Amino acid sequence: MLALSDGKKCPTCQTVMSYYRGTKFGHEIPDAATIEHVIPKCLGGSNENKNLTVRCNLCNRASGHSMNEWLQANRQNSSWEEIRMIMLYLCLEVFDITKAETLYPDLFRSFITKRISLEVHKEEVIS
Repeated sequence: MLALSDGKKCPTCQTVMSYYRGTKFGHEIPDAATIEHVIPKCLGGSNENKNLTVRCNLCNRASGHSMNEWLQANRQNSSWEEIRMIMLYLCLEVFDITKAETLYPDLFRSFITKRISLEVHKEEVIS
């Protein structure tokens, strides 16, 4: 799945992704192709192919950070409708970012804010 994504665009930000076979990395390689669980395992998502996609490392990390913040703030008091909403948003964030922004502006803003902060952090580390 990752090797097939080498040279393809991230479905969220359109960054051309690279496959770094055998390389362990963190935030320092934002264009690395990474496996993304569309619905996180903590919300009932699986490791089945239908729940996996490939995104650039930066989008994957930003989505994970913003999702973790939402879960910490809302998990204990969330209704099924709120959980369903976040799952729908996550699908759109991966496959239709324009619709995600339109339908869920607060969640989208959280994702974009995280993405920008991770980019800025990366630039500070390089300097």
